[in-house]
Amino acid sequence: MACVQSTAWFRCLLRPHCSRLNFFFPEDIQGRRQADGPGLRSRHDRWRALALLMLVGIASGTSGCSPRGVLIGEVGQIIYDGQAAYEQEPDLYLLSQSFPAHFKLMEALSINDPRNVQLLLLIARLYGGYAFAVLETEQEALRYDQPPAIGLGLSTEKIAQRMAHCFQTGAEYALNALAVKHPDVRERLKTAQGAASFFDSLGRADVPALFWYGFNLAGYIQHNLHSVHAMGQANRVESAMRRVIALDPGYYHGSAHLVMMVYYASRAPMMGGNPERAQWHYEQHRMAMPQPVRLRELYRARFMMVRGQQREAFTRTMSELSAEVRRQAPLALLDSVAAHRAAVYLRVADQFFD
Repeated sequence: MACVQSTAWFRCLLRPHCSRLNFFFPEDIQGRRQADGPGLRSRHDRWRALALLMLVGIASGTSGCSPRGVLIGEVGQIIYDGQAAYEQEPDLYLLSQSFPAHFKLMEALSINDPRNVQLLLLIARLYGGYAFAVLETEQEALRYDQPPAIGLGLSTEKIAQRMAHCFQTGAEYALNALAVKHPDVRERLKTAQGAASFFDSLGRADVPALFWYGFNLAGYIQHNLHSVHAMGQANRVESAMRRVIALDPGYYHGSAHLVMMVYYASRAPMMGGNPERAQWHYEQHRMAMPQPVRLRELYRARFMMVRGQQREAFTRTMSELSAEVRRQAPLALLDSVAAHRAAVYLRVADQFFD
């Protein structure tokens, strides 16, 4: 009863203030920038930093079935409920500034509640999202000697190092989430047969952890194709995403199909590539998500049209995809990633075609 009363009390305390301060959500930063001008040293930013420190301090200073556990759970739920703020924000520079603070806060809270699966999944998702949407998009521009797509001020080497760290860390947190229910997960992943057997034993409730594990691992492998260690884990991506598709093909906008589409389309056959399988996943994603999805069409143009040397179709598709993204669109973040990359690919099309 005491815990129930504490939960109710903290909900009353937290919800109103978080809705006013909104220090978790990136659109609030946008509003402050417009009001206060550029930079991160406004009184609002100092207040937000103080608020974050207060949260971490409270979470670290109490114990047991007490305000600490309740507060951690409530903050995690607020962040989880606010994921739409990320999904609907097309400003990648804005997100590049807000992502790191958010996942470091989540890590601080997770230390005090290491078996909180929701927190572990949020951290895995934030690390993976930052690496994919921000770092990978910036790297795509720099690798073709184009102006920075976002303007992070980092070298190609630094981006590659940070991206590897983020994808690996995201995968590790997803594994930690799986380990709460399946303590032997790491032991079972030591062999390809053991990994496939383990993934096949998972149920629908395991889909979020399984997807974010596969997503982060796929991102790490994609940028380390010449690493024996990385390629030795490629079979896990296939097994994990195959199971996600079997259990819940529409999870996170049907993105397991997109992961596998890139996995098969971007590699030469000797590296595991398979154009027919890539096309199958493209068609399956269209069935699962019949509405226009820029990222899906970006991958089709970048890999499949280039492979088929369909320059006219490539140019037309990339021109359409690079159009400005409407703020608050349901997939504004992913659409913005596609738009930034399409603009780069359009400028360097000569490198893709004979």
